[in-house]
Order: sequence, then structure tokens, then C-alpha cells
Amino acid sequence: MACPHGSCAAALIKPVHLNWCPAVIRSAMMTTASIIDNKNQSMIDEVIRKTTTDVGEANSIYIANIVAPKGVTVRVESAKLVFTPTVKKRSFLVIVTADSKHLVVDDVGVIVLDIWE
Repeated sequence: MACPHGSCAAALIKPVHLNWCPAVIRSAMMTTASIIDNKNQSMIDEVIRKTTTDVGEANSIYIANIVAPKGVTVRVESAKLVFTPTVKKRSFLVIVTADSKHLVVDDVGVIVLDIWE
């Protein structure tokens, strides 16, 4: 399931509004969502630390290729990951910052680690 929390929210809305179609439920969820969490802090800025293990050939180099959604800035620290026969794990940070005034809700983005030879 790609979005279990969203599916669960929709399942809770449907019994209360039996005549709503899926598009109306989605619209209601998106237009009433908040970017403030329960600590009254913005949820639009995030730092994610990831560790990856190389399972490819020894002496592999990967470069982060970022396509950010409109209104979002994505930066990867340690965007170049170099693996050797003795170094099989590398960590990197993904810093996500959103400009709520220019954010496009339906836009998508991706971060791909491309192999570099």
C-alpha cells in the first residue's frame, strides 16, 4: 500500500459522508490538511539521515540526482557516495525545505542515486 495513513483517513471519512465519491474525499482531506504539527511547529522543513549499504561492485560511486516538487528545495549533503572494498556503508543527509506560498500540492519529486563510472 503506497499511502496507508491516507487510505485509513479516507476510510474514516466515508461512513460519515456516504454520498461522497473518492475525489470529494480526497479534496476534503487536502484542503483541510495543516502544515502545523501537534507541537505547533511547521512540518514543511525536514532533515532525514539515511545510511545505505553498497551491494554492487567494489569501488562504486553514486551521485544524488534530485528533482524537487515546485515550491520545495531539496539538498543532499554527501551527494557523492564512494564505496570501496573496505567501505560498504555510507551515510548522507537529505534537507527538505518548503515554501508554503509557492508549494504545489499535486507535484511530485524524486531523489535517485545514479551510478557514476
